[in-house]
Amino acid sequence: MVQKTTLRRLQLRMAPERIHYLRFILEGYDNLAMQSTVDVRQGLVELRYTPEVEEEVLSLLGSLSPALGVSGRFESISDNFAKQL
Repeated sequence: MVQKTTLRRLQLRMAPERIHYLRFILEGYDNLAMQSTVDVRQGLVELRYTPEVEEEVLSLLGSLSPALGVSGRFESISDNFAKQL
């Protein structure tokens, strides 16, 4: 049986030397979002998370932005994934 899951995707640019801090923080929040590094030299990372936790993810990023060196705005994009059950 295949169940469709919608994930939100968010890309942000941050200080490259702080990328690992964000990963540790997300793990501390019980893996609130999955983080992938798109380009370490440019500090470009992508987060994927469920719509149910979007407000919490955006709030957390807003409060951490100065410490992580986040530049610019960030907004989420929807992705649909098929999940095999």
